[in-house]
Amino acid sequence: MEFLRRTSYLGKFTGLFILVGVLLAILSFGVLHLEQLRLKERIDQDRGQIVLSFKQSEYQRMLQGYDDLLHAIRENPQFRAYIKAPQQHREDIKGLFKTLSASDANIMQLRYLDAKGMEKVRVDRYEIGQAPFVVPQAGLQDKAHRDYFQETAKKRAEELYISRLDLNIEHKKVEIPYRPVLRFGIPVYEKGFEGIIIVNVFMQAILENLIDSYMFNVFIYDESGCLLKTNNASFKNWSCYQEGPFEVTHPERTSFRLLHQAVLSETNGTLYLGLGERDASEWLIDTIREAFIVLVLVIIPVGFLLALFLARIPKRLFDELEERQALLIHQARHAAMGELISNLAHHWRQPLNALGLQIQDLREAYNYGEINEAYLDNMIGTSMTTIQAMSENINNLRAFVQSSEEQQRFSMHEVVLSTTAMFTEEFNRQNIHVKFEGEDAMITGYYNEIKQVIYSIINNAKEAILQQRETDPGLQGMIFITGTKEHIVIRDNGGGIPKGIKERIFEPYYTTKFQSAGVGLGLFLAKNIIEERMHGQLLVRNVENGAEFEIVLPENRDFN
Repeated sequence: MEFLRRTSYLGKFTGLFILVGVLLAILSFGVLHLEQLRLKERIDQDRGQIVLSFKQSEYQRMLQGYDDLLHAIRENPQFRAYIKAPQQHREDIKGLFKTLSASDANIMQLRYLDAKGMEKVRVDRYEIGQAPFVVPQAGLQDKAHRDYFQETAKKRAEELYISRLDLNIEHKKVEIPYRPVLRFGIPVYEKGFEGIIIVNVFMQAILENLIDSYMFNVFIYDESGCLLKTNNASFKNWSCYQEGPFEVTHPERTSFRLLHQAVLSETNGTLYLGLGERDASEWLIDTIREAFIVLVLVIIPVGFLLALFLARIPKRLFDELEERQALLIHQARHAAMGELISNLAHHWRQPLNALGLQIQDLREAYNYGEINEAYLDNMIGTSMTTIQAMSENINNLRAFVQSSEEQQRFSMHEVVLSTTAMFTEEFNRQNIHVKFEGEDAMITGYYNEIKQVIYSIINNAKEAILQQRETDPGLQGMIFITGTKEHIVIRDNGGGIPKGIKERIFEPYYTTKFQSAGVGLGLFLAKNIIEERMHGQLLVRNVENGAEFEIVLPENRDFN
């Protein structure tokens, strides 16, 4: 408690709390990062498989959707009527194609080509999200030479043509900005081959959705290893359309490690979908940045406020504990002084009786003419001896209740004998004998405090012996005291301390006496003096027929 008074507890606790909090936060982030790396390695495979399966399913649904669209158009009653009577139903089919194009923003063109490859109905859209429009008759072209017409015309009725995924080409040049396109075609049969229905699909949004991933680098490439699309900025999209050699991304031709590969099948080509690990350094930098932000903006301010709040709680509790302890010690000293005064009354009772008898005899001696010089000398000598003994008792009481402020050297025999002398009259009356053994050693310490401790233990032994006599009236009380330079052992034959009491014997206000006979502060004060003030130990154990208290003083006695 004195340490808390001499130092700035609040400042030290706050600084230490924040320092420990920051170190723990840094350590926690480090451990968390390592665990995240291990966890990332374990779950990447599972996540990758799930991601690939999902994206492949998405792509297949897209293919199936346009397959269903073309079949629905071919079987539509309006379209079938148009095949039988083109001039009569031309406007109807234009309206149908425009309506269907408007329902899907990714449809670039929706056309019907006759058996000779000539466009008969065509609805165009220049950009995703723009409104579709019907191309006038003058704008229709002959597409008989194009691969998609020739390939679709060879299909059976239920077969679907799907082109390779490539960029849109106009006038034999790739359109810039790049517009990736996929074409779907289906043949139309009535009495024979009548023509084809073909839809051109903008693939930019679909590809962006396929490569969208915050966990992986996603690569879409074709059979030749041409990288078509990726979310990794270190690679060029549509590399085979660039000038110079294109970047090969096929797993058999590159050192880039793919976690998985999936197949997006088409009739005229196969697309590969590969997943790669994101750059660990970027992920680490992001983690460190987030940790630093949390540390600066959250942990340190919150830790500082929390430290200030928490620091006041133990400080307040320590102050209250110190006040209570001081009060307990004060009460203990009063209780001990009360017991001393009781002993002093026993010590003074016989001398006072003797003085009273001498004074009464003085009147009788005068009446019978017995007063002479010899009588007076004897009476004065006896009276002065009695008075000096009573004065010595007062000095012992004064010394006992005063605390020692400085250490001093004193004799082991002297402190034990002066303490036991305070019980002489009472022990003679109660048939209790004190036996002191051991070498006379010089002790350095607080004389009065040691005396108070020995007094409390002897007084406790006396109470135990008197209580034991209730079941063994013939018990002759014995208290054995042995001492060395570092140990004072006090043993009695009072039957020992019951187990339930032994654990609480040093608690304040705990007593086995009747409430009028004690307040339970003597041994509490004794333990406080030895352990708090002198940094030693006060031990208690049961021995044969009694209890034993051991005072252990530290070898180096610097108690301040």
